Amino acid sequence: MDRKFYWEDHGTDEGIDHAVLYGPEPYMVAAVVTMDYGDPYLQESFWRVMSGEYGSLNFAEEDTSLPIGAIKKRVIIKLGNEINKRRLDLDMDLDMDMKCVMDMLMEESGKETV
Repeated sequence: MDRKFYWEDHGTDEGIDHAVLYGPEPYMVAAVVTMDYGDPYLQESFWRVMSGEYGSLNFAEEDTSLPIGAIKKRVIIKLGNEINKRRLDLDMDLDMDMKCVMDMLMEESGKETV
């Protein structure tokens, strides 16, 4: 089974106003990008990005002149940064776990020679 991310765009006749980022597992939703039109009289529109898995992907962009492609690019950059941070945190945890195991091994070896 391949792990990958991919976009599916959705929209109206006026253009794409909704995109879903799937991955890394099949059918897993990583993020959703939507144009929230708000109150048209108050011009409260904004881009909304939501993710249940990746906290850094939860943001709003008030500059609605940005095309959805620019928002999607920002999402991919933030996703890459978050995945890299998770990897570094995991590596650090694994390094600490390995040090604890090695310390235990050294303690046990010291007890056997006494």
